[in-house]
Amino acid sequence: MNYASMAVQRGRSAVLADKSWLVIARGFSRYLVGNETYEANNLYGRYLQYGHVAIEPADYSLRAFSHDGWNWSRYPGTTAIQLPNDQLIATLHQLPGAGIEEMLLSTETYSGATTLGDESSLFAVKLHGHAKYQQQSFRARKSCFIFANRIIALGSAIDNRDTEHHTETTLFQHKVPAGEVVEVNGEAINSIGTHLSLQGETRFKDPAGNRYFIPAGQQVRFSYDNQASNHEDDGTPTQGLFATAVNRSR
Repeated sequence: MNYASMAVQRGRSAVLADKSWLVIARGFSRYLVGNETYEANNLYGRYLQYGHVAIEPADYSLRAFSHDGWNWSRYPGTTAIQLPNDQLIATLHQLPGAGIEEMLLSTETYSGATTLGDESSLFAVKLHGHAKYQQQSFRARKSCFIFANRIIALGSAIDNRDTEHHTETTLFQHKVPAGEVVEVNGEAINSIGTHLSLQGETRFKDPAGNRYFIPAGQQVRFSYDNQASNHEDDGTPTQGLFATAVNRSR
């Protein structure tokens, strides 16, 4: 794992070890690959490093990720063009002197992270979609400031001229297999089939206890529903129940 374009911040609870956490923010550039995809690995991982901000709890039962039903266009923190899996799946070729694989680079050189002491980190990246998949019109600038247990995530200059697919920034995508509750503006929600469009100041609390604040004027969409997807290694169908919040740019 290359740490040159990654911010890693640990939070330790002096009282309860299971309340500790790890935040990882990462990107890619002309010099650091954005994904590693092989014939039987990571087939839908194109957006893995598009400003991914992963919050990992010490109690792994509260982890957001699950292979079953995961929307591969919605890694938390990423800004990306939303595609169905049949368009997101990697097109693989035999590389000279290598195997059948894909490792995409960006045209942008700017992606990096730094830390200050034990409680502050900064991550920033310029994103540009790849010509291999005709996504050159997509661009975004993203930054992430981590201060103790607070994250300030910013995005600007987000552009996508693909008129058939929306651009979204994913706030969270969290598995809820047992009907775990999500708070939306103070209201507890765990009803399957819930879909909300929110434009005022919005607050969420995910099943792991992480809180999110989005200022007014954004196009925030929340869903609590079943999702159908494909396994990242062989494309077999999967399904699962997820709570998801996104900010739609277009």
